[in-house]
Amino acid sequence: MTHCQRCRADACGLLSEGTTQETMNMLQEESNAPVNPDEERPYVAVATREGVLVNLHLGEAETFQVYGPEGDGFVLIETRKAPPRGIGDARWMTFGRWFDDCRAILASSAGPKPTTALLEQGIKVIVMEGLIDEALSAIYTGQTIKAPVRAFKCGKGAGCTGDGGGCG
Repeated sequence: MTHCQRCRADACGLLSEGTTQETMNMLQEESNAPVNPDEERPYVAVATREGVLVNLHLGEAETFQVYGPEGDGFVLIETRKAPPRGIGDARWMTFGRWFDDCRAILASSAGPKPTTALLEQGIKVIVMEGLIDEALSAIYTGQTIKAPVRAFKCGKGAGCTGDGGGCG
């Protein structure tokens, strides 16, 4: 498929022109916005091994730390179990119900199937690695999360299938 110089696949200018800083700022602002701004979803769930870093794949995590706003910062509310592995797509539907008060989930990696299923339920999956405090600070202040992500290889030896069977 080819495009003429009059249109652009991302609908923000002409092919012969670069993307302006104003457009980039607007796109960044929208990417940080809640999925459903009118909903009251104060919490963020985090896939973590030890409670300091975002360092678990969405399908690997057996529990998630759930954080909420407090004053000018945030606080650990509770640790919640993830739905059981091996139930296919029902895992992600159950996940959406169990975490329906969360605006986002932070994980070091996630497959396309759970990412889409959770987004359809109003929960944004944010793939990143790094300090939980820095990520939560960025989310609760509307800033960009600046954390590199390594390429992930599923424990099954393939890319993430998101089949609800878990990793490994």
